[in-house]
Amino acid sequence: MERVITDRSLARSIYSMEVDDHGFIWCSTNSGLIRIDPIKKDSSVISARHGLQNHKFDFSVSHKDVDGNLYFGGSNGYIRFEPGQFTLDDLLPEVRLTKLLIADSVEIKIVDPTIFSKVQLTHKNYFVTFEFSVLDFIDPENNQFRYKLAGFDPDWIENGTRNTATYTNLPAGNYVFRVQGANSSDVWNREGISINVEVLPPPWFAWWAWCAYIALFAFFSWLGKRTYDSYAINRRANDLAITMRENEERAYDDIQEHQELHDELINAAHQHNIATLALIRDFVEEQKSYLADELAAEAAEKCIDIVTSLERLEGCLFFHEEGLMADLRKYTDFIFSEKIKTSTIDHESIITINDVTPDLIPADLASLIALVIHEAVENAMEHAFVDSSTANYLQVSLSREAENNSPYTLSITDNGVGIPEQAALSPTNGMGLGIIHSMARTLAARIEISRHNGTEVSLTFTNQAMNKIS
Repeated sequence: MERVITDRSLARSIYSMEVDDHGFIWCSTNSGLIRIDPIKKDSSVISARHGLQNHKFDFSVSHKDVDGNLYFGGSNGYIRFEPGQFTLDDLLPEVRLTKLLIADSVEIKIVDPTIFSKVQLTHKNYFVTFEFSVLDFIDPENNQFRYKLAGFDPDWIENGTRNTATYTNLPAGNYVFRVQGANSSDVWNREGISINVEVLPPPWFAWWAWCAYIALFAFFSWLGKRTYDSYAINRRANDLAITMRENEERAYDDIQEHQELHDELINAAHQHNIATLALIRDFVEEQKSYLADELAAEAAEKCIDIVTSLERLEGCLFFHEEGLMADLRKYTDFIFSEKIKTSTIDHESIITINDVTPDLIPADLASLIALVIHEAVENAMEHAFVDSSTANYLQVSLSREAENNSPYTLSITDNGVGIPEQAALSPTNGMGLGIIHSMARTLAARIEISRHNGTEVSLTFTNQAMNKIS
């Protein structure tokens, strides 16, 4: 029957047992022979140090002959011996500390253990590894170890055949590291070795750190007292600031009232201008019905169209800190919408691009630019596009360089039939571009006209023109 015995360091499976003439019990196991003394209640391991060549035995393969010799068989044959011939060595094995590995790759090899009795660690040495050895080299793989860090480990730690012990993040304090060892015959050195271990506290827990803490506490106490003393002054200053803010808000309300009154006056003038332009338009329409001349009636219709355009511009004026300003992008959208409605070309074939700057422009300059935009868009709708074209586009751009006081540049581009080479661009021919040319000359604006792939008209209002307007 198979039995299992366990000691402090090793568990072996017993395959067979024999009792010799002296009363000792001999057991074959999975790793050698064991002699058990039933009187002393201890055991000894028979290994290679005693001449044993076969370590692995088979189950229930043993015999004792009439002469007292014992036989144990295994997979590699059998052994025969006389139990009385075995002299077990009870000499205590020597245990030594051989190496010390500290964090940050600090490795200390211990050659003379008599001069190495203490280890000092700092808070940065977050781990330390002790390496130890039993000075028994007959069967070193079966040497056994146990260790304990007194002051940290409550009990001994059975380490088996492993010969290292590692500790991490030890608290500050003083400890004693102890190691006990046994040779392959299971003879233990209970005295073992011991080494003092001191773990220094981190700098922030040192005595001088506590002095610094006390000094800082005193400083912040004084600072708090000073802050409290200045609180009354700050509170008085805040009260005065609140009073000044209230006075400022009242003054701001007065300014707002004046601003609102000013806006009402501007709005009244604005409404008056719209009413005046409406009266002029109605008067011209009334007089047009009495004109028999076709050219005169056409000129009257042109005047009505211009008055309507100026009337729409009034709806794009706003009052800002700089004065009366105009939104020409909004105005250009209106001109596009009105002229497409009156165009004889298919409305879906006309693409308009409004690239006018969203920045507000002074009203005096905006009025002149608005007339140029009106004439250019109307001229393109009437003369540039033809019924056979399925894709007609018209782009109006108004931009200004990033530098202050730089001139505005107005550009009107279409992909229509273009201006005939023989057509003159003077104001006397009655064409829309002739009128634009005349207005540009009056304002000292630089005009450029391109007839390639349609028509592009560019006007640059120079500083001279800007000064004339202002």
